[in-house]
Amino acid sequence: MIKGAKKFGGVTLLEAKRNGAYPHCHTLYVEDGEGLLVDPACRREQLEAVRDNGGAGVIINSHAHVDHVLFNSMFPGSEVWAHEADAPAIESPEEMRARGMKEKFPKEISEAQTSMLREKYGYRGTRVTRFLRDGEELRIGGTLIRIIHSPGHTPGHIFVHFPEIRLLFLGDITFTQFGPWYGCRVANIDDLLASIDRAVGIDADWYVPAHGGPVYDDIKGLAKEYSGVVLRREAEILDAIGGGATLDELADKKLIYRKSSAPEAVARAVEKSVMIKHLERLEAAGRVALDGDRYVKL
Repeated sequence: MIKGAKKFGGVTLLEAKRNGAYPHCHTLYVEDGEGLLVDPACRREQLEAVRDNGGAGVIINSHAHVDHVLFNSMFPGSEVWAHEADAPAIESPEEMRARGMKEKFPKEISEAQTSMLREKYGYRGTRVTRFLRDGEELRIGGTLIRIIHSPGHTPGHIFVHFPEIRLLFLGDITFTQFGPWYGCRVANIDDLLASIDRAVGIDADWYVPAHGGPVYDDIKGLAKEYSGVVLRREAEILDAIGGGATLDELADKKLIYRKSSAPEAVARAVEKSVMIKHLERLEAAGRVALDGDRYVKL
């Protein structure tokens, strides 16, 4: 038993500090059989305790974001399993950056972040040894695991379901009040909304997101509010467009990140990245069009 950790049947929850704030997330550990870690990006000392406890023969990554694969490399003898659509970005930090936000960080901030991940945390890519498929069932020792493809946040995002323990690991569908994140180039809002609905349809006693929470016993109401954030943002963007507005003018209104403790350049890049995804969706639906550098309602 890892000191201070919570147990749900044969699954141990390793909580990250500050509710799993970047670049960390909550991690699941199954001691059974050869051992399993799901998203090893919690506190380093917790994962060192796992190594001392016999380690883990298998790592499952819910998706290809650095705050979910951060400490994969602490377990060089482990197999790494993930969905095929996200495998290239797990294997290559360069590919992960290429799939990043629609609006790039200022160069000096991006370089500082890269240096921090590499030098402070030792982050590097790890080879994916098995591609996981939707509906696939696996056993680690006596523990049954079901893989549920839940794209949108990333193309290869998955839920990890422990049906016999009645626990569902949600990855980055977190049900926080801020709402879903879909600012990356490869994110898809429609897929994400469908995946939120899919989570609601999975009966469990415990729902564990990678950030926030860290445990819910019912997500129906939370899911409705979470999806509602997306629709509210969209309505506010349409209203803000008025008779026409540029992306910069829309970003000035801070409709996504109303308050942010991040540096202004970072907050603005994130604001614009999420805004762009909404504008793309509204264009595809025939509700707005780009006239020069100004968005207009149709």
